[in-house]
Amino acid sequence: MRVPLPNAHWSNFTYESMWVERVSSERYRIRNIPFFVENLAPDDLVEVKDDDGGLVFVSVVEASENSVFVCMCQDQLTATEFLGELKELGLRYEVGFDKEIFAVACDKPRLSNVRKFLRRLEKSGKLEYGELTVR
Repeated sequence: MRVPLPNAHWSNFTYESMWVERVSSERYRIRNIPFFVENLAPDDLVEVKDDDGGLVFVSVVEASENSVFVCMCQDQLTATEFLGELKELGLRYEVGFDKEIFAVACDKPRLSNVRKFLRRLEKSGKLEYGELTVR
């Protein structure tokens, strides 16, 4: 599924592609973690439309309770350590194109602890992060 991005998006991309699983003819469940799109998260149920054989996002039908953060580590060593910590915490994540950027998803019960964890790492200078979707 393609999700159009706003004009002049900082990524210079015009859309983000997402993996989805069909639920009905026009409804799909998001199965990956967005890197650029705000207000979408894994497990959201979305409505799509067909565009020349491709799926294009229309709206969120039912939002999950998942939040999404985008994190950029300062270097590859820090990224390797961060990846280990994500695994220990049992968080879902995806690694970006340059291996130092991560999209991290968490469910509502873990949101407070994940925010504290990311703030601590940001304060120590190991990474910068942004909140794409918070629920």
